[in-house]
Amino acid sequence: MIDEQGYVHIMSRSDDIINVAAHRLSTGSIEEAIASYHCVAECCVVGMPDSQKGPSFAMPLTDA
Repeated sequence: MIDEQGYVHIMSRSDDIINVAAHRLSTGSIEEAIASYHCVAECCVVGMPDSQKGPSFAMPLTDA
């Protein structure tokens, strides 16, 4: 959802699992693990297609 000021708000995911290299990965678990580092303020895991490996993910994050 994009608000009137142009900010994007993620309301929910259609699926919390990403299949990567025959492994089912929970996006929430990945986010929790990365967010536990003191140098990370915020992060979000996003599923993406990869022409070499099939499904993969990207994770934009904010420095602490």
